[in-house]
Amino acid sequence: MIEKLNLPKHIAFILDGNRRWAKENNTSMICGHKAGFKSIRNIVEYCIDTDIEYISLFAFSTENWNRPQIEIDHLMKLFYDVIKKEVAEIISNKIKFVHIGRKDRLPSNLLKLIKETENKSFKNDKLTVYLALDYGGRDEIIRAINRIRDKNEELTEETLEQYLDLPKPYPDLLIRTSNERRTSNFLIWELAYCEYIFIDKYLPDYTVEDFKRSLIEYGDRERRYGK
Repeated sequence: MIEKLNLPKHIAFILDGNRRWAKENNTSMICGHKAGFKSIRNIVEYCIDTDIEYISLFAFSTENWNRPQIEIDHLMKLFYDVIKKEVAEIISNKIKFVHIGRKDRLPSNLLKLIKETENKSFKNDKLTVYLALDYGGRDEIIRAINRIRDKNEELTEETLEQYLDLPKPYPDLLIRTSNERRTSNFLIWELAYCEYIFIDKYLPDYTVEDFKRSLIEYGDRERRYGK
């Protein structure tokens, strides 16, 4: 039973495979991204009723700006439309919504909506969802170091962590769909002692039942933290 498992407190997702799913299903890339969103939405809904407290979703990396401009434009509109549509559900389900990543390159209307949603959901405490848009792990660390330097503070692990985008507790489990077996510059500091599960399915095909199997696999692992 899932209820009796040692569940992770924080799960990170690398959301991968939407474009390949769209190609194999002879549909548009934007339809693939929409199908991927539907899949992860179902998983978020499931997490609301569990002991999982945090989810981090890698949706758009600092490297994704190298994609064709038309795809980027479609994605930014999709992010805006999805967040706008889900605000009421975010509030009613007591979800705390937080953006991680750079804020200087996102479209102004999207950034404004993100800030509004963060403010409206700030006091919610059922589930925290971190949305990584224009995020890169190396970029995050460089930005943190620059802020430490600007404040003339000593660079230690403790001070660095104070300036990272993602606060503790860090992820216990990383799930990546599409059977790609790499972390792609996601949370490279925060995933140091994380368990990894790589899924041989594209994101749109990843179901809640698949997610439950991932939780069971995690629950069967022994985490020793170097001891």
